[in-house]
Amino acid sequence: INGMGYSVAVYTRSVMAHQSHWHDACIAGLNRHGIKADHRATGDWVESDVAVVWGEKARLAASQCAGRVLVVERGFFGSRMLNASMGWDGLNGRADFNNQNSEPDRWQQHGVPVMDWHGGDYVLLLGQVPGDMSHAHTDLNQFYRDALLNHMSKRVVFRPHPLGSVAPDGCEVDAQSSLSDALAGAMLAVTLNSNSGVDAVLSGTPLAAVDIGSMAWDVSSHNHTLTTPDRTQWLNNLAYCQWNEAEVRSGEAWAHLRH
Repeated sequence: INGMGYSVAVYTRSVMAHQSHWHDACIAGLNRHGIKADHRATGDWVESDVAVVWGEKARLAASQCAGRVLVVERGFFGSRMLNASMGWDGLNGRADFNNQNSEPDRWQQHGVPVMDWHGGDYVLLLGQVPGDMSHAHTDLNQFYRDALLNHMSKRVVFRPHPLGSVAPDGCEVDAQSSLSDALAGAMLAVTLNSNSGVDAVLSGTPLAAVDIGSMAWDVSSHNHTLTTPDRTQWLNNLAYCQWNEAEVRSGEAWAHLRH
């Protein structure tokens, strides 16, 4: 996506204040590059070279009438509500963020602490919201059952998602501890593709992530084993997956993503 000779449609559910906020910022950033976007209601689809949407459901619909779809969502680390992730043609780890082999400049700016790898005395199974689009392609409950089978000889603690998730049979449930406290005592965190996997890796808890949609895929095991890789390049790349409002409005985010 280079030059200015292409059409862009930005789709917003106006009742969702966060969508309006970030999509207004996207339009301002596009304007800084001389690109006029057609701002439309989600569902009012038109043919375009580029569609900008919030979330996976809108991406699936927009992909039927746009050459490429830029998905805007919450950020992945730090102040997630004050940052927006922006990636092409997919959700989370399935998106193209144009961020391979990124330089360390953006990560260094964030100042987010990264803890040394540590051990613990239980496996922390991270719950996800039933019905969320991040796992629509698979059976979440089967994932939980498989995880328990893989760790039958260990103490397994299930942490429900704050927005709700049903604990599988055969494990302890900890709905009271903060995520950081729960991770601090774990030898291994296990997730399908929850963003809490990012929190785990930043906290120094080894992670098993079994779906490529995980944003921590590159620094996790995929078969429930324990791995403690170097995280430097992953952190650098991750910093180029999300942007603050000023960076979106100025056009800096678009300058990175359009190449």
